[in-house]
Amino acid sequence: MSEKKDTAAANAVAKANTDFKGYMMSKVDGVAASSGTQLSPRDKTFANDIILNTYKKMMEEGINPNEINFIGCNFPGQVKRFARLGLSLNDKEIWLDIRNNTKAGKKDINIKIQYQGEEKLLSKFCKKNHGVKNIIKDVVLEGEELVQKRDFKTGDYEIIDHKIPDILNRNIDFKNKDKVKGAYAVAYHNNGSQTAIIIDKDRIDRAMKAAKTAMVWQSDFKKMVLKTVVHELYQELAKFNVIPDELLKD
Repeated sequence: MSEKKDTAAANAVAKANTDFKGYMMSKVDGVAASSGTQLSPRDKTFANDIILNTYKKMMEEGINPNEINFIGCNFPGQVKRFARLGLSLNDKEIWLDIRNNTKAGKKDINIKIQYQGEEKLLSKFCKKNHGVKNIIKDVVLEGEELVQKRDFKTGDYEIIDHKIPDILNRNIDFKNKDKVKGAYAVAYHNNGSQTAIIIDKDRIDRAMKAAKTAMVWQSDFKKMVLKTVVHELYQELAKFNVIPDELLKD
């Protein structure tokens, strides 16, 4: 008897998931059509990824879809935008910010870009020095040395080495935030040059104090430090992004 109940419950969840996906996808198609945009099969794949993972997150947090003000916060338009840019919730390139809207009496849901998404956009669209081939980033701990040299043709400093004395036991130090003294992010360009951003302890502290919630910094300090430095790199290089005309609205 319990197996039948479990099967019925699973079928009900699957149907609700399908109904939500179908309803939301029709809204995304409607927004695209009203703006004169034709969604490609690839765009729809990314849109479905966002919609399905949104439903999954709501179920995990016990949020009924009726509690979300989807139209008021233009969720379908957000899905269209990030789907056409090729960003994925599943790959953690974007994330969902769900919070109460006291005026609407419901919750708003907004899609925000993660640092992984910023890296992807730079790799796709940045044309500085013939494009971005690769991006690396890391934190710098006490006892480690970041070696730089200056390019006297451009005046820029390049990172040529990150000396780590004890790489095997390095992760242990991340439990002690005081041992993190900085971080860096480097974009390697197709012409052999690089764009490097370095942040110090003071910049990390300012980012942590500016955060709307301290919980995210406490749960994954290293990730938040990397997010900060990659965002600085994105700000530096975004002016060199060349977005195709068909994506400019997004």
